[in-house]
Amino acid sequence: MERRNFIRLSLTASAGALLTNPLGALSLKRLTTCDFEDRVLVLVQLNGGNDGINTIIPIDQYGIYANLRPDIKIPDSGINKFINLDNTLSIADQVGLHPKMTDFKSMYDDGLMNIIQGVSYNSMNKSHFRSTDIWMSGIDGDPSSIETGWLGRYFEDAYQTTLDYPLGIQVGNKKNARIYKGEHNHDSLNLTGQDPSGFYSIVSSLGGDYLANIPSSDYGDKIKYIQDVDQFSNTYGNTISNAFNISSNAISYPNHDLADQLKTVARLINGGLKTKVYLVTLNGFDTHNSQAEATDSTIGGHATLLTELSESVKAFYDDLKAMGHDERVLTSTFSEFGRKVKQNGNLGTDHGGIAPMFLFGPSVTPGITGTNVNLSEANSSNNWQLESYQHDYRQVFATILQDWFGTKDDIVDKSIMPQAGGDSFTTKKINFINSDKRVDPTCYHGLLVDSFVNENSPLKTYPNPINEFMNVEFDVLTRGNLQIIDLTGKIVYQQQINRPTKSLMINLSHIPPGGYTLNIISESHHLSKNILKN
Repeated sequence: MERRNFIRLSLTASAGALLTNPLGALSLKRLTTCDFEDRVLVLVQLNGGNDGINTIIPIDQYGIYANLRPDIKIPDSGINKFINLDNTLSIADQVGLHPKMTDFKSMYDDGLMNIIQGVSYNSMNKSHFRSTDIWMSGIDGDPSSIETGWLGRYFEDAYQTTLDYPLGIQVGNKKNARIYKGEHNHDSLNLTGQDPSGFYSIVSSLGGDYLANIPSSDYGDKIKYIQDVDQFSNTYGNTISNAFNISSNAISYPNHDLADQLKTVARLINGGLKTKVYLVTLNGFDTHNSQAEATDSTIGGHATLLTELSESVKAFYDDLKAMGHDERVLTSTFSEFGRKVKQNGNLGTDHGGIAPMFLFGPSVTPGITGTNVNLSEANSSNNWQLESYQHDYRQVFATILQDWFGTKDDIVDKSIMPQAGGDSFTTKKINFINSDKRVDPTCYHGLLVDSFVNENSPLKTYPNPINEFMNVEFDVLTRGNLQIIDLTGKIVYQQQINRPTKSLMINLSHIPPGGYTLNIISESHHLSKNILKN
């Protein structure tokens, strides 16, 4: 496989600076003593526009629902009737779960699931491509656009130095997701089509020399980007392969593509990979045709997809629990839009507006957030659409960024998910994370730095971040070679320490702001620390 083909297949241009962190040797340490660095988010993309109305049926409006969907409605009686998810709720809030989603019912009963009702955004766009980009960019349907993804911006704001693992990993879709794309850095990896156990050997065997002199032009920028991404892929590959190969799954998974994706994610988590966000994909939700069978509305294309979704997520959490990682992992579904309330003439549904989101894990507050959608809103004059949404999707993601990852208000509201007029999503958070799992406001961060787990490390630097001068201190007399390396692996400063010393002062006023790695190499040891330059 040629280098350029591999890059096009496997790498995502994404956001964020990285932290050099040998697997298991270093730990991300916040500027406070708060302990939530090992948390993971898994995003499940339901690609094509999931029909939320047949996924969770509004029981209180079953008559309207049945009239608008005479051929594809889920029955309210018989052996294949919908599953009453929670009869302790008021009738106005009760939903019927699709009968193929018995595993979701089990997870709900075990306190592992929350459903967010009526999710959308302003100026809803019903193009698959545009709406998907909107969800991944963290914006609404306004004609203006943005090239970066909301997770890309988060990574760039939170991780301002280099690391040897990707903060984001994508599995299940060869098209690189905008959600990870940042302004400058290459912080995520697409494993689709790759064998994680041999990923490093594939990457490292590509060969080929880099250009020594890159022209200062748009063309040169593209060449540099490709070379930078390729360098990062070599670094990431070793770490990913190590994590995969030292681990194994604790249970057997069902024979589904989504289950295979989640199985890989669980194995990487169990192997100690410090990746923060995984994106997996289940395709096929554009159900214009044959959403249900003419002879039985509980089977067909949509039922098959919901079976795969339900069984795969349940197996994933069973596996995580058996390995002792379930409380570390929060999972959220999303889909670019819902479907119209009225069926079409092909036993299917056409592009609509609002749809539900599902949240999973022991850390979620179990239940249903919001009320049933109002089906009477859809009529012939508005082409059977539901447009009055209860929750903006960015409320869900802003809640995750702050209550799960501890991100400061101004980072979320001004950088990651800005709104026209200065409105704030952090003031509109949704309480779907258990109170004892929410990050305390005193722990909110704007920037993460890393340090050795052993606070008595022989290498200390201050101040960090650096303005012009950096002081370096050693607990033992040290001599050797000092190097400062930028995100691409380029040495931007080096100095030979010829006489044994316990301290140095270095003038770094000439290097640009950003994240760097300080290495000190001697005959007896190799010391390393991540530093920031203001």
